[in-house]
Amino acid sequence: MHRLFVGNIPNYVTPNALKEVFNNVRVDVINVKARQGGYAFVDVPNQNAADRAIEIFKTFDPFGGFLRVEPSMPRQLHIR
Repeated sequence: MHRLFVGNIPNYVTPNALKEVFNNVRVDVINVKARQGGYAFVDVPNQNAADRAIEIFKTFDPFGGFLRVEPSMPRQLHIR
């Protein structure tokens, strides 16, 4: 399983809607953990699915603005 960080999510988008958007572009989703502030963590089954999502959402704007999709980093690796 691989976890993706998804940012720039409009406030009205539900976890189910986000999962549906991923499924519509043929990226399987295991779990979505939405957070306040316009971001979520999306679990996908493998590296291929993660790479596919990252590439697709560079040019696909399902909610009227581009989502920021990138690999999730463990907390201790974040630079503040």
